Amino acid sequence: TGVANRRALDQEIGHLADMAARGGPPFALLHLDLDLFKAVNDSLGHAAGDHVLIQVVERLRAELRGQDMVARVGGDEFVILLRGVTAPAALAALSDRLIARLEAPMTFQGHDCRISASIGVTSSDRYPRPNAPQMLSDADAALYAAKRRGRGGWVVHRPEDVDPTSRRDWTSP
Repeated sequence: TGVANRRALDQEIGHLADMAARGGPPFALLHLDLDLFKAVNDSLGHAAGDHVLIQVVERLRAELRGQDMVARVGGDEFVILLRGVTAPAALAALSDRLIARLEAPMTFQGHDCRISASIGVTSSDRYPRPNAPQMLSDADAALYAAKRRGRGGWVVHRPEDVDPTSRRDWTSP
């Protein structure tokens, strides 16, 4: 897909978290999981799935700025790192745009492939001292909260909204 991997993401978030803890610019994480992607793979095959993943990356990049980072962290999971963006309205608007763009059909060999996305959001300014594993875990927990509400939505991390059993350990690759 031509995007960063988990190791590159971990390094960049660690660097930005250290800078933010010392008064540097804030940043946000969007943990995105594709809804209905398995159905594309199951019905049209892995070549269609690969095509959809490439299209997803192109659509994500079209909505992001050059200084933002997209990393693929799982088969159909991505984390987007937004430098200098933490305003709730901006994060909401971007999340809505990303979902709308991904819900537009993608054609593969004459077949429309339809997916959606669920997104979990957190930002460094929500923490007294941001750290990468906690932020990744919180974005992941918000993602699970979004999925529980139904596909095609996003949730901003709030500790009171998140089921702690839905968290994954982001401290090791």
